[in-house]
Amino acid sequence: MNRNFILLALIFQLHWIQAQSIFPLNSNWQFREDGTDTWYAATVPGTVHTDLMAAGKIPDPFYGTNESLVQWVEEKIGIIDVYLI
Repeated sequence: MNRNFILLALIFQLHWIQAQSIFPLNSNWQFREDGTDTWYAATVPGTVHTDLMAAGKIPDPFYGTNESLVQWVEEKIGIIDVYLI
């Protein structure tokens, strides 16, 4: 009986520890262009275009004819990552 109690206490403690682990998924996201080592901050939810605009790397694609200047984004950006703290 004592062994069952210890096992039950261990299971309860492990479950309680897991219940206390909260990982917010709306921060610490980054992205980079394939083949490069430069990472940029990403906003989730959001788009790569708005993140590149925030980093000053592309002009606003909805202004004038800027859309033609940012066509490369869909082909080059491929790595998105998050660091859970």
